Amino acid sequence: MKQRRFRLRLGVLFACILAFVVSSVSPAIAAPPENDNIGSPVVIDSLPYQAVQDTSEATWSDGQGSDDPFCLGAATVWYTFTPASDIGIDINTFGSDYNTTLGVFWGNPSNPISMSSFGCNDDAAGHGRQSQVTFSAPAGLKLYIGVGSRPTDSGSDGGSGGTLVLSAIQIPPPPNDDFANAKAIAALPFSETLDLSGASRDPGQPSTGCSSALSHSV
Repeated sequence: MKQRRFRLRLGVLFACILAFVVSSVSPAIAAPPENDNIGSPVVIDSLPYQAVQDTSEATWSDGQGSDDPFCLGAATVWYTFTPASDIGIDINTFGSDYNTTLGVFWGNPSNPISMSSFGCNDDAAGHGRQSQVTFSAPAGLKLYIGVGSRPTDSGSDGGSGGTLVLSAIQIPPPPNDDFANAKAIAALPFSETLDLSGASRDPGQPSTGCSSALSHSV
């Protein structure tokens, strides 16, 4: 009887030791970032803004897959920003160490297929594998900023993440953004190239007689 008890105790002790050894050598399972899903984005309070984030454990967002309504690929993380006034915005991933994708969306995040986009970009001109979206946003519209990844080689839907550097700045309005600061044309012919991304609608500008009011005007 004593021998059986000894064997039983010895067996229990061996099982405990084995369980401890297995738990000690088992690799830890990394958790995805808190803003892995569009339903839990990081809130950007003001511009300019910059964040550095490890996205190596990021996953596909809900509603994504091979049909990917967000055009972002894999390893997506999310941010949100609501401008207080009509502004031009430049968002980019310059300085990141992996092949990023970038998109800016608005609408109902619980129904990704229905959301509209201000733009989606993979490789920005002159910036290798990094991305950039420049657009004009109206006041009060909640923007959803998604960053994903594409593989370096073609033939796959998504790539792995890495160290993300996300920057967002307000594009300054042109000098003649307001009606009161209209630029005088000295002579004809006249030609000028102007970036209207930061232009806004002047509340005091006269009616144009068009079917709709002018926006982002100079």
